[in-house]
Amino acid sequence: MKLHKILYLIFSLISATISAQYINDSKIKPYQQEVINFLIHKKNFSSSHNLEDIPNMIYVAELLKTSNKMLICEVSTTSPHSLKYFSIVKDGKIYLFNSVDLNEDFSSIVDKLNESKLSSNQLFKIFSEISSIYKYNRNVKNQNSIITSGK
Repeated sequence: MKLHKILYLIFSLISATISAQYINDSKIKPYQQEVINFLIHKKNFSSSHNLEDIPNMIYVAELLKTSNKMLICEVSTTSPHSLKYFSIVKDGKIYLFNSVDLNEDFSSIVDKLNESKLSSNQLFKIFSEISSIYKYNRNVKNQNSIITSGK
């Protein structure tokens, strides 16, 4: 079972790395400072990190772009066991979600998507991606608790 979880984490990291871009090369570059502040708040980086280097340590994978100017992305760092964060860019704002407890984020995500008039296929794709991000983060959290507890 442990091997299965480790292989899942490795595969997820590789697939995100292959399809992701650095934040400076992505469509969410205008929101770079908000993303950096969010990741510092989430303790992915400390405030002592050189702020010029941080953009080179952030990956962004575009999950869906709609014709109504909405962009759905996954944001992560280059750290091997870091969490992934679900984000929505719309109406000139970026919304970053904790992406650990779906129950905590669900109503806010639905509120942001509800106004967008997405097709059922697009909604299915988005919720499938969201589910993958939250599942990945649960696995990372579980692995980290096993590592820190010494089991």
